[in-house]
Amino acid sequence: MTISFPKSSHPSGLHFFKRNPHPKKEDHGDCGVRALTLATGTDYSRVKYYADKWIQETDYEYSEPCWGYRTRYKTSYGGMTAGDLTSIIYEIARSYNTKLRKWYHHSLRTNFHLDNLPSVCIVEQCQHFVCVKDGAIYDSWDSRGKTKKLKEVKSVWCSDNVWNDFMTKHNGDLRAAGVVK
Repeated sequence: MTISFPKSSHPSGLHFFKRNPHPKKEDHGDCGVRALTLATGTDYSRVKYYADKWIQETDYEYSEPCWGYRTRYKTSYGGMTAGDLTSIIYEIARSYNTKLRKWYHHSLRTNFHLDNLPSVCIVEQCQHFVCVKDGAIYDSWDSRGKTKKLKEVKSVWCSDNVWNDFMTKHNGDLRAAGVVK
């Protein structure tokens, strides 16, 4: 079900809704877990479990992005990479949430603007993941930016259906539509 909002006054065209699925409402380095929880409707504790399990099984010493915290505690609170998020989505899809089997990573160098994003997706900004749903970001803090200059999007994760609708909206050519740089 698509929700329609009035036009946003922010240059990104996106609205902001403060949402923090963390059980204790803590806000520290778990943006990948929060974004995946909010975008897919999966329970926070389950996503956190699979994220921690993935990092504990595959992490190596001095890995990015926050090697000190991440190597010491082996938890997703130390941050995630795009590869980590992709692998966690696939692990959850293999184990119990089969809807996530159709979620894919798409490299999309563009500006953080409503017209440049699929309707429901996880967006990778510079060292941050955020959930975008139907023209609004859902996160524990407003990552749209405080200036008129739009933030850069590195990549997105979304379902096949949503990506196909996005491509159809832009006639299958994102460069000609002015979406990608």
